[in-house]
Amino acid sequence: MMKKANNLSIWLTENNPKPVFIVSNYGRIIYVNLPGMNLLDHLKVNINDRVPQDIWNEVTANHYKGMFTLKLGETKYQWNAKTLSNGFYYMQVTHILEENLMFSR
Repeated sequence: MMKKANNLSIWLTENNPKPVFIVSNYGRIIYVNLPGMNLLDHLKVNINDRVPQDIWNEVTANHYKGMFTLKLGETKYQWNAKTLSNGFYYMQVTHILEENLMFSR
């Protein structure tokens, strides 16, 4: 049953239309789904790089709340960060077009 649950969570992460990141407990990006690859380009980082410091500061300061908003250049993003059982972080990112209006890419 555990194997089926793991396969389902992998499938849901890979097929999520929003950018999804898995980040180690010390800030290294270990997984990005396909929609997240464009955001990586925008952030000028790659898989296995550390998350940019401004994002990492927000994750570590706000992980207990699970959500923060951060503007990168002219674009505003809502980050939903969850701590996983292994201490890693699962982050889902939503692009905010206008105040209170969000969409995913």
